[in-house]
Amino acid sequence: MYNIKMMKMGKEEKKVTRRDYLKYTGAGIGGLIVGGALGYVLKPSEVVERTVTAPGVERTVTITKTETIGLTPVAPKYTVYYVDHGIAGNPFWVVYFKGQEEAAKRYPEIKLVHMSSEADTRKQIDMLKTAVAAKPDAIITSMIDPASFDPILRPAIEEGIAVFAANVEDPREDRIPYLTYWGERTWESGVVVANALIRYIKETGGFKPKHVLLCIPMAGHYVWEARLKKFAETLSKEYGSTSEKIVIGEDPAKAMELTRAYYEAHPETNVAIGTCWSIVNDIKILKELGRVPGKDIYLCAFDLMPELLEAIKRGEVVATHDQQQYLQGYLPIEAAYLYLKNYKMHPYGDVATGPLVVDRHNVDTVIEGSKAGYR
Repeated sequence: MYNIKMMKMGKEEKKVTRRDYLKYTGAGIGGLIVGGALGYVLKPSEVVERTVTAPGVERTVTITKTETIGLTPVAPKYTVYYVDHGIAGNPFWVVYFKGQEEAAKRYPEIKLVHMSSEADTRKQIDMLKTAVAAKPDAIITSMIDPASFDPILRPAIEEGIAVFAANVEDPREDRIPYLTYWGERTWESGVVVANALIRYIKETGGFKPKHVLLCIPMAGHYVWEARLKKFAETLSKEYGSTSEKIVIGEDPAKAMELTRAYYEAHPETNVAIGTCWSIVNDIKILKELGRVPGKDIYLCAFDLMPELLEAIKRGEVVATHDQQQYLQGYLPIEAAYLYLKNYKMHPYGDVATGPLVVDRHNVDTVIEGSKAGYR
């Protein structure tokens, strides 16, 4: 029970119960609303459980929703298309989409039209054509195939549509003239993770990398090619290690078959790196083959998922990188709003959201952020 004391001149103090306190508070809020101030009413929180599936994993995420109802609702004023290559249910993209959803709620003047191509470049091209044809105020997209996107987006920019890039940049010298890019510094990611492994070896007195397996989910994918190339080069420069790249695809079962076969054919492999989900699956494969991740083979990854973070905590995975995809989903929408609302103001150039290293030194904090849905 609240025990709030109210003093009156010439009278005894009066104790106010919790019920009375809430009554007075409610009356005060009501007075603001009736008096013409912009008032809001909070509906009770609604707890929703959503099952999220991804390559090799299935988990349940609990989401708490609290709706805010304003007396003067804001009508959408600007239309923004967000076209990405996200994959529904993938742990990485679940966090990315959360950023988009929360930004859209934060800026109700934005009518957000979100389209995801499920990593299908042809679909993304068609989606971008649809977005441009709708003549929106702004378009945000991942530049997964800039050469193909160029003839679609460059004319749109010339016609006055604001274009922003997120998650994947256009690395070409004569790039698409988008306003700002949010995402990792692609050519640094592989170096950062490799240096984290080098640091671990020095701290623990571990063995030297001899042969490195590089697992790429999509052949020719600019971001993945750059990451793996720099990872291998950094280790080769430090230890003289060799490396080989294999295409594992996006199908977990097929990926497991391919990596199992490679480990069996190349027992000298003592370092492997790939997607977060493929490395989680490789832990199981290696144990079945009598290998001990973290003891006789070092595993590293790119991006986050809960199972990978727990593996880092157990010492089975050395390190991964975090490109903070929540920010990649959220910040471009916020920037589009500010650009359209405030006289074309926008960040200049690239806004780096990564790479950040996640290893045994900071994994506990990142696990907390993952449970909250932000990492």
